[in-house]
Amino acid sequence: MLTLLLVGLFGSSLTGVFLLGVLTQRANARGTALGVAASIVTLIALQNMDPRPINGLLTAAVGALTCVSVGYIASILLPEPVRPLANLTLRTLAPADEPS
Repeated sequence: MLTLLLVGLFGSSLTGVFLLGVLTQRANARGTALGVAASIVTLIALQNMDPRPINGLLTAAVGALTCVSVGYIASILLPEPVRPLANLTLRTLAPADEPS
């Protein structure tokens, strides 16, 4: 049981960070950190509120969704200075030169 809790706690936060970085251009360090913190707090509260054990897959899904949603909203509300993102995200990849 403890193993599933730890995997859900840290794995879901890591999944949320990965999804924020890959799928958005607005994610920044502060927003991502707040998303991870909100995910951990939500999962701990979820585990402590219900006396029945909660499935580890549900825990991981709730944690990842919380991290992505809070991280994205926090990144919009707490913007950082704009930096060039060329070749850092899927949307800004430069086209590969074709061999001649």
